[in-house]
Amino acid sequence: MRIRGFEMLLAIAIAGCGTTTPDGIGGDGIGTDPAANAVCAGCHSDIGQRWEQVSSHSLLLDCRACHEARGSSGPGHATTGDCATCHSAASHPAAAACSTCHDPHGTVNAFLVRDRLDLADGTVVDIRLAAPEGDTADGLTHASVPGAAGTGICEVCHDTTRYYPRSGTGDAHATGWCITCHSHDVAFAPSSP
Repeated sequence: MRIRGFEMLLAIAIAGCGTTTPDGIGGDGIGTDPAANAVCAGCHSDIGQRWEQVSSHSLLLDCRACHEARGSSGPGHATTGDCATCHSAASHPAAAACSTCHDPHGTVNAFLVRDRLDLADGTVVDIRLAAPEGDTADGLTHASVPGAAGTGICEVCHDTTRYYPRSGTGDAHATGWCITCHSHDVAFAPSSP
């Protein structure tokens, strides 16, 4: 499966993150402890279900890699790590948190992209991203998909752009892997040809 292969590459890419994870995660700083995850999922069943999705950090980390337990149970019993501990890419828009578009606990979509996205205007949209291609039924944009134009992850927020707007009526341009020209590292700003 393509997504699992991506996650294995991600494991190699964040191996340096091991110096910042809590003790017991693994000799190299990454790894999973199913028993520790089961304890957390005992109370956080919704998160436990997401953790079992194809796209999650579950192949790489357990809960303790991002959450430091503080005592037993109850409100405020764990602190949350910062995505920047292991990831260095910029977000889009620049003021948005990573979790605006990504669910670190898991999702059915590739790249931990949320299943549903809350837009600034209060609209909630379903997102489908199962393939790294650009303009396809499962890609970042759905401009060429009858009845689905304007519903891709790149399109749902764009309402004033010339290319791939939420209305589904804009111009299409390149139809391949969007990240080739719109890098996550620079908040998806277009690169010069």
